[in-house]
Amino acid sequence: MWNVGTLLLKVPGSPGMSGDPTATIHRVTNTYLLPRFRFVPRVSFHPDAAGTLSSARILTWQVSRHEQALRPGGPAETVAFRQPPHLLDFADEGGRIALRYQAPPGGGFFIAAMTFDDGWRATLDGTPLEVYPTAACQIGVRLPEGEHRLELRYRERLLIPGALVTLLALVAGGALLATAGRRRPPASPLA
Repeated sequence: MWNVGTLLLKVPGSPGMSGDPTATIHRVTNTYLLPRFRFVPRVSFHPDAAGTLSSARILTWQVSRHEQALRPGGPAETVAFRQPPHLLDFADEGGRIALRYQAPPGGGFFIAAMTFDDGWRATLDGTPLEVYPTAACQIGVRLPEGEHRLELRYRERLLIPGALVTLLALVAGGALLATAGRRRPPASPLA
């Protein structure tokens, strides 16, 4: 689910890490590797996290075919998409993901295999769009039909307050150092 192509596993019963460390590690190719960004053919929305996780477990985490998404306060619903959207343009710049797509009637569901956080925001042609956490804590967005531009952006909500606290601490520290230097009595010539 997390687009990791190679796994390094410790060989059971092998000695610790003394000696040759490659002797205790076994390379395994992940045959369940999924793309980092993908459209899924079916999504079930759940009103609570427990239902989301339970459904993913029951379906043995077959997230490439049936994704589970959390929609707090919303109704439970399963949506199947006949065809995946067609990707027209794509850009991944870390904290900004932009794609232009053409979705058939019924739309689609887009997954970004990145850790969901409340700092992620989605816009569709500039209008805010709901972002859903999946059972695997990835980012999901339901897409309407037609040709559109989806943009996902990450913004740390505490960045500006944190920067202000840091700036105030630096100013206060500088002021303390400046006043401490002025308060020192002059050195006595007899000492």
